Amino acid sequence: MRKLRLVRIPRHLIIAASSWLSKIIIAGVQLVSVKFLLEILGEESYAVFTLLTGLLVWFSIADIGIGSSLQNYISELKADRKSYDAYIKAAIHILFASLIILSSTLFFLSDKLSSLYLTSFSDELKNNS
Repeated sequence: MRKLRLVRIPRHLIIAASSWLSKIIIAGVQLVSVKFLLEILGEESYAVFTLLTGLLVWFSIADIGIGSSLQNYISELKADRKSYDAYIKAAIHILFASLIILSSTLFFLSDKLSSLYLTSFSDELKNNS
C-alpha cells in the first residue's frame, strides 16, 4: 500500500493567490454595493457620494509615493544595519508641506468647487427640508 504524499505549495504562491482572491471579493462587493446605494440614495445623492469617495481616494494616494519609497529605503538600511531616522524625518516634512499646500489650495478653491459640483445636491437638501 502506497502512502499519499502531500504536495507542498510554496508560500509565495499562497500569498499571491490570497491577494488575488481578496481583490476579486472586494470587486464583487463593490459591484453589489452600487446597486444598493443607488436604490437607497437615488441618482443625485449617489453621484455626490461617488465624487466625495473619489476625492478621498485621491487624498489617500496624494503621498506621491513617499510611503512606498520610504519602505524600500528602510528595508535597505535595516539590511545594512544603518539608521533610517533621517529618512523618516524627511518623509514627515515632505508630507506635512504637501498637506499644507493642498489644504490651502482647496480652502481657496472650495467656494468654486462646491458651487460647481455640489449645486444639485444642496438644492435637493433644501427641497427635502
